[in-house]
Amino acid sequence: MAEKAKAHCVLAVRLRGTVGDAPDVEKTMESLMLQHVFRARLLKSDASTAGMLRSVKALLAWGEPSPAVVEHLLEKRAERGRVPPEYAARVY
Repeated sequence: MAEKAKAHCVLAVRLRGTVGDAPDVEKTMESLMLQHVFRARLLKSDASTAGMLRSVKALLAWGEPSPAVVEHLLEKRAERGRVPPEYAARVY
């Protein structure tokens, strides 16, 4: 059997706020830099990130992004001058 290739980045989108949630949930969201609702982040796909995502799974959605989605996100950030080209090439 061929092994499935693992993604090297994960797209996480925050869907809910943390009003009334435990302080450790808020701290995890700060660690992921997802403090605001409807914020999206490209995160490195590793064991620690997966553990943090699982611990706050009720507040966000995540998955492997397609190349078109990554390209669109990086283009939007580059419009504001916030993404150097070498970073965009390294991310995906």
